[in-house]
Amino acid sequence: MINIAVIDDDEIYRNEIEKQVDKILQDKKMIGKIISLSSCKDLAIENIDIVLLDICFPDGDGIKFAQHIQRTNPNICIIFISAYLEKATEVYEVSHIYFVYKEQMSFYLPKAISKAIENHMENEKSVLKVHWKNTHIQVRQSDILYIEKNGRRVDVITNDGKKYSTYQKFDELLIQCEKNILRVHMSYAVNLDYVKEFHREYLILNNGSYIAVSRKLQNKILDLFH
Repeated sequence: MINIAVIDDDEIYRNEIEKQVDKILQDKKMIGKIISLSSCKDLAIENIDIVLLDICFPDGDGIKFAQHIQRTNPNICIIFISAYLEKATEVYEVSHIYFVYKEQMSFYLPKAISKAIENHMENEKSVLKVHWKNTHIQVRQSDILYIEKNGRRVDVITNDGKKYSTYQKFDELLIQCEKNILRVHMSYAVNLDYVKEFHREYLILNNGSYIAVSRKLQNKILDLFH
């Protein structure tokens, strides 16, 4: 299921956007949930896939909120919608899928939503879904440095130093991973793109981390580096 948030303080525009989103989901035979809000402050970011976001609010700035969204979850697809054409240049302060001018919404909004859905489907293939309590986090696999098993807990470490912890099974997480994230030890899997040096008993990653290599996997990993 895909979760789509529509945030606009103008009820008329918000209802029209909802109708178009619902029609596209039906046309694509997709199951989706539409969350309709009049304010940015009411959005629970963690479980959202696409946000259709007005820019000007009485109580805030849509562009600043979009920056907050992407710091929290960079995989969320953002579509800006505005009645002010001069805002089109400001949206480039944050990564987004589309800018839709409200006067041309009937023509451009379906294109924007379809593109965001396609982008989301592509992201689904390249993210690791990490569950922690009631929070679901999508971590770009290209950002993963290594995955470490610590007892029952598993830690996903990214190249910017962030750590995402979960009690999902280590093997279940690895099933989601692309080929460049490889198990090298009972307790470790590494992203080969970040390996700086290979030694028979350990790897050195770009950030200086030492990762142990199990004896039975040493020859297999050696072959990858020669």
